[in-house]
Amino acid sequence: METAAHPNPGFRPIPAIAHGLTGGTIPEPSSHPLFATLDEAADRMLTTARAATGDRASPVAFDHRSPLDVHTRDESEGVGVAAEPPESDPASNESPPPEFRPPAPRGAVSNPHSVPVRAVAVIDVGSNAVRIVAISHGSDARRRTLFEDRVRTGLGVGLAGGTGLTDDAIEETAAAVRKFVKRAVASGCEPVCIFATAAVREAPNAETFCARVRDQTGLQVEVLSARDEGLMAFRGANLHTEARDTEALVDIGGGSGQIVLARRGVVITNVSLPLGALRLTERFGDVGPEALATFANLRNFVDETVRAAIPKWWTPIEEVVGCGGGFTSAAAIDTASRSAASPAIGSGAIESRTLLERASIGASMNRLRAMTPAERASFPGLPGDRARIAFAGLCVADRVMKHLGAKRARLSYAGVRGGLVDRLLEAANAAPSPLAGAERLADRCGDERSHSNHVRILALSLFDQLEAAGVTRLTSSHRDLLAIAATVHDVGVLAGYEKHHKSGRDIVLNQPIEGLTQRDNVVVSQIVRYHRKAGPSAAHEGFAALDAADADLVRLLCGILRIADGLDRTHTQTVHSARLHRFASEVRIVVTASGETEENLHAATLKADVLSHHLTAPIRIERLL
Repeated sequence: METAAHPNPGFRPIPAIAHGLTGGTIPEPSSHPLFATLDEAADRMLTTARAATGDRASPVAFDHRSPLDVHTRDESEGVGVAAEPPESDPASNESPPPEFRPPAPRGAVSNPHSVPVRAVAVIDVGSNAVRIVAISHGSDARRRTLFEDRVRTGLGVGLAGGTGLTDDAIEETAAAVRKFVKRAVASGCEPVCIFATAAVREAPNAETFCARVRDQTGLQVEVLSARDEGLMAFRGANLHTEARDTEALVDIGGGSGQIVLARRGVVITNVSLPLGALRLTERFGDVGPEALATFANLRNFVDETVRAAIPKWWTPIEEVVGCGGGFTSAAAIDTASRSAASPAIGSGAIESRTLLERASIGASMNRLRAMTPAERASFPGLPGDRARIAFAGLCVADRVMKHLGAKRARLSYAGVRGGLVDRLLEAANAAPSPLAGAERLADRCGDERSHSNHVRILALSLFDQLEAAGVTRLTSSHRDLLAIAATVHDVGVLAGYEKHHKSGRDIVLNQPIEGLTQRDNVVVSQIVRYHRKAGPSAAHEGFAALDAADADLVRLLCGILRIADGLDRTHTQTVHSARLHRFASEVRIVVTASGETEENLHAATLKADVLSHHLTAPIRIERLL
């Protein structure tokens, strides 16, 4: 039966169009302006509306004895979350997608041009304390710590009850931030950036706090998303030479705990859990010598929360990277128990520790459980403000390591601040080619480049033919997005083949492709998500979060990619070209090939459903005889 005519009656058979990318690069879209100075980049970074999730640039190696004195090295660092209703394909048995922030307007690149930076300061507003680190960056590419400081303000007190930030905590924290800003400015730091994590992120009166800081300092507060907090901690940890290619990072703060799981340095799972030491202490109370039920309740809650967060693809490893107050307190207690000098956190002796056995954490938990609150408060080496919440932090560290199968933790003292400093300083680098960034990500994931390159060539050929025939009205920047998505469409195989389309989406979201806007990176992640199995659906949270224009773009580009991928189902590159023809009743794709192609043609035909629906015409794929 003949279908309805295509909306464009002028569609006609056309010759195959030259395809491929000259010199392996994509022309930079004119819609991607670059910033001229770091001040502009910093201003953008400071606003809470800024959507960029972090710059991919050369990481640095941290000397653990001085956590933020660093030198550049060549390897690149890496960094899913998942949650969405099952797809319509019952055989897929898929699990749900990550949270999606509203797309930012196209145009702002995540890694702008800038002038060299002399010194920067990062102020980290945590749930229990405010911290600052100031770093100088010399012409020799070395980064040196000018100073670090910490003051306890307890901004997150009451976090577990959801009551919001108290007026006293807001005033005390804003005053601490103002003091740190003045010190940074006096030290010649520019820019000075203020970031906040769980306490502000979850507070119903967060804007009140941000406005108070703005009044006191003239600076904006960037509230890190849960995902960004994990990514920055991971980035900071990978600045350690010893921690390169981190497979598991556990960051235990006051308000939340982040678990970041990776392979080959590429983040696949990135979850934020309500396991901050301050939050848990407020919820479960003190765990003293007689509080056996309290301890059991705390441990059971942590176990249930962590167990649900560990993905099925995870396999036990010997060592995790640990950072945040939970691990720092564990190191302080263990070091004090072994030393008559009882060094304190911040003295350098604690920070020289690089490894901590899980058995040592358990011993420290037993030591704290046997103490009264007063005895803990006077425990040598442990700051008084951490004494009350230290046990909960140790419990989280112990249970997470148990569920990950780890026997020891490699300590990182850079944490979120280290990642933020690295992001800020690397913003001075020129924005790289997005395609080159996609290729680097694919290489790090062990991608089969012969297949992905061939799929890219076929996909771009189909795109060009649709454009030349007037069927679509897209731009060169949309073509670039298709090329990038084709390059990384199989990176999720790193976590296993079965659900690699979902893992691939998560990898792209957690390792934003260099040179892309955050909005375009989300579009690419969704094209990767739908290159196989069920097509785009409003029932899927991530796709539903796109605006109408981006959703339509994803449908079209993933529809093209699905056919191109099907044409190389066997990964043998036997299909050499695909010529697209439009007839009154159908769209026909005629391929030239060598050798056996039946499996490839069958796969492409099955995967033509999304593009067929978009073009409102059936698609027939056949071989030129």
